[in-house]
Amino acid sequence: MFSLSSKKELDTLLHAHGMRIGDWGDISAVAARFTTQPCIWRPAGELQGAYVDFWHIARYLLNEERLLVSIDNSTFPREGEVAAFYECLGLSVHESHGVVELCDSFIATRVGNRWSESQIGRLSILLLFSTSAEWHIHFAAIGESGFRRVAVLDGTLFSFTSEVNNSAFQNCTGYDVP
Repeated sequence: MFSLSSKKELDTLLHAHGMRIGDWGDISAVAARFTTQPCIWRPAGELQGAYVDFWHIARYLLNEERLLVSIDNSTFPREGEVAAFYECLGLSVHESHGVVELCDSFIATRVGNRWSESQIGRLSILLLFSTSAEWHIHFAAIGESGFRRVAVLDGTLFSFTSEVNNSAFQNCTGYDVP
């Protein structure tokens, strides 16, 4: 589903939308003129309900042709989390001297007209995993019809959109607008 990407490749894709890979590996605006209304969602305790919400968020992100994933420098994975993360993405694990290394940027491109249910399921599990592990992970969906951005930061999901009613969380039970 995903392949490793260079920062230059990701920046080229993001630049057309006024975004870039920041110094910390986050997906951020190139200039302050690009304003967004952050929408916040934090799971309300029930994992089953949260997983259904993550499925909606995965479908929201996978509505575009490409999905960029960037892990920022605030992420400090615990033992075993990196291998689980790679498994969620369907990638083989990279090891150096017996230690699993975490690469910080990935890109997935849709094959055909739509993403498979398996890919949506993998992304749902990745959202659940990164939220519960409190990683800092950024998602940017890019396609002909638009740009969508979601970030998982310390167990909370943020949807950055210029329209509150077009948030990734509009179908979710734990949805809140600050």
